[in-house]
Amino acid sequence: MCDRWDNLDFQQEAANLIESHESQIVGYNQSNLHEGLYKELTALPPYKSPYYAKKKLQLNPLGVTDLRVTGEYYKSLTLVVDKEKFTIVSSDPKDERLTELYGEDIKGISDADKIEFGNNVVQPGIVDYIKRETGAI
Repeated sequence: MCDRWDNLDFQQEAANLIESHESQIVGYNQSNLHEGLYKELTALPPYKSPYYAKKKLQLNPLGVTDLRVTGEYYKSLTLVVDKEKFTIVSSDPKDERLTELYGEDIKGISDADKIEFGNNVVQPGIVDYIKRETGAI
């Protein structure tokens, strides 16, 4: 049984769990943007144009800067995972401009979301991994 423990790769298993739940993690980011929030849950600045802000109010009744018109930007968000970290990236051509205007923190998830995900997905997943790989009950 000791040999089984020596061969466990917790970092790789955590990375696998994260990668297999990409839609949930990206969903945290999309939800925060929809609510007009950066990844650390601080508010995005209001739209500069009152006309545009009024037009956007028809699309999002929350009346916040949400970086969404057609939904293509939200759809382009994907997860890049390695053993050390995960990053949310966008393949949308607007990403460069949006990042210039609003900063890198439009992509990512809050510490609270990371804790929730860790408690609800990673921790139970690691326990299952240990049981599966070591034969422990």
